[in-house]
Amino acid sequence: RSAAEVRHLFTKYGGSLGAVMWNFSQKGVLQITNYELPSSAKALEDKRIANLENDESFELELIDNGAQDILKETEGMAVYTKPEDFQRVKLFLENKKVKTESAEIEYIAKKQVNLTEEEKTQVQKFIDELEDSEDVSDYYTNANL
Repeated sequence: RSAAEVRHLFTKYGGSLGAVMWNFSQKGVLQITNYELPSSAKALEDKRIANLENDESFELELIDNGAQDILKETEGMAVYTKPEDFQRVKLFLENKKVKTESAEIEYIAKKQVNLTEEEKTQVQKFIDELEDSEDVSDYYTNANL
């Protein structure tokens, strides 16, 4: 039943099921949103707590602990790791008292595909239906929405 429903959704939006995993690489992704240091003086003296005000030093420590890439975002940063280094980076952040918004192994598109506005609308409708389906738990896209 599940495969038939998903196949129907692909057909409805002009797609087809096929092998596309070669378009993606598996990476650990940790989203960091807090840039605030703990307020107590004792916490500030604790060398285990990350000094996010000194971004360069913190980023170098992340790299030393297995981060492959660090992307600064509006409200924090995204840290990318190899799957085998994911737990080490996650533990490093926990030891530095840095909270992560999310921390998961994900499939990241190797190359983003640009779409026309019409294609974006069509893909967004398809994604909305995938999210509404009880048979779909995760999906990944290389569409640049």
